[in-house]
Amino acid sequence: VQFLFDDRVIYTTTFYDNRLYTSLVTSYNPPEKQLGWLDVKYPFPNRTLFCFDAHNGKIVWSSQHLTKISLNLAPAIEGDALYIGGTRIDKQTDLPEYYVYCLDAATGAVRWSTFVASGLLETNLFNNPSRQPVNSAVTLVGDTVYFCANIGVVAALNRYDGSIRWLSRYRQFEIPPVRNGYEPYSLPLQWTNSPVIVSGNQVLVTPVDSPY
Repeated sequence: VQFLFDDRVIYTTTFYDNRLYTSLVTSYNPPEKQLGWLDVKYPFPNRTLFCFDAHNGKIVWSSQHLTKISLNLAPAIEGDALYIGGTRIDKQTDLPEYYVYCLDAATGAVRWSTFVASGLLETNLFNNPSRQPVNSAVTLVGDTVYFCANIGVVAALNRYDGSIRWLSRYRQFEIPPVRNGYEPYSLPLQWTNSPVIVSGNQVLVTPVDSPY
């Protein structure tokens, strides 16, 4: 299966306390065509977070117990807590939902999860998304987790309980109407999915769905 990868997305790995944390493709949504050529559904990959022992490469744990959640990028870790953003789509015609998770760094057990946003992606003639939903990596500064969902929203959350401290919207690219079934529309390449940067009292973001 040839996946539709987004060229604005960079995947990374986190190394912490002799362990490697990375997200790997473990399943995908099966594609569907009509007339043998017309794309109805695209084969988007689903990613699972894996924790590896850095010395021997053995799997310590994975997030496969989090069904229907794709944990797309490497986490931020502090002490025994791991913070990561994820996306969920129950059906391809559903709007993607964006979450932030706090997991136990040693076991992968969920400590808390917070829904942040949901929004519309580019779609084809059948109202199925033509771009995979991928957030940016979270940033941990002090007791605050910063998260850009790449769906028009930036969030700041309390690292201890996941409560939302603030949400800020930004201007997105306008998604034009679907004109034909041959080529899915893609937003212009403006930014890659860089983590949020915090400098003093300023929060800097480069959303993939924004012209700014």
